[in-house]
Amino acid sequence: YKKPDATTVISPENWQQLVWPLPVEDLLYVGRSAARVLRQHGIGTIGQLAASPREVPELLMGKLGGQLHDYANGLDRDPVKPQDYH
Repeated sequence: YKKPDATTVISPENWQQLVWPLPVEDLLYVGRSAARVLRQHGIGTIGQLAASPREVPELLMGKLGGQLHDYANGLDRDPVKPQDYH
């Protein structure tokens, strides 16, 4: 948040306060088209996406909508791998 020299620590205790107010477009995999669809249905922030029933974005965008809802809620079970992992 305080570029270029400061570091923001995102912890299990503060991630919702930091991330949920952000525009839905700031969520990974939300492009212009997905953001437009979400905004047309009253979802403009990551927090609003997280608070919506999972079925709403899933009905609007299929499987991707459900994944976006999970990501907005901090649910991602993909393993973390080093950058040079093959």
